[in-house]
Amino acid sequence: MQFPAGVLVNRLGERRLLTASLGLSGFSMLLLGFAPAFGVFFLGSAAYGLTSGLYGPSRGTVLSRTFTRNAGAAFGITLAIGSLGSAFLPNIAAAVVTDVGWRAILAGLAVPFFVMSVLAWNVVPERPAENDRPSDDRSGHRRRLRRR
Repeated sequence: MQFPAGVLVNRLGERRLLTASLGLSGFSMLLLGFAPAFGVFFLGSAAYGLTSGLYGPSRGTVLSRTFTRNAGAAFGITLAIGSLGSAFLPNIAAAVVTDVGWRAILAGLAVPFFVMSVLAWNVVPERPAENDRPSDDRSGHRRRLRRR
């Protein structure tokens, strides 16, 4: 999803793509948690993979635009927090899953996704879509290429 997400960042902007990624990932968590059959669970897994894959490139461009002077530190902190989550959350989930059940945990994860989706919409600044930006004279480049 890296390439399509990068193209969509240029066309839609980070705010829209982050919000969509988080919101749709939340819906896929609901689908996983309430899947009545394996086929639905499989579709939920595929949906989660596709929608969460939109997150990375748009997160990266937001960090680069927001922390222009300290982008390296911003990326380092972001990735370090993700690594901590990857280290600790499975242990927490393993401890809770016997009491709550995996379906409730997956469905319950939709709530933080939805909250973060609203937060992303309210915090990430809007930037003009590609079509709203000043022309970079692409048509001139195309004309020159056709003449050759």
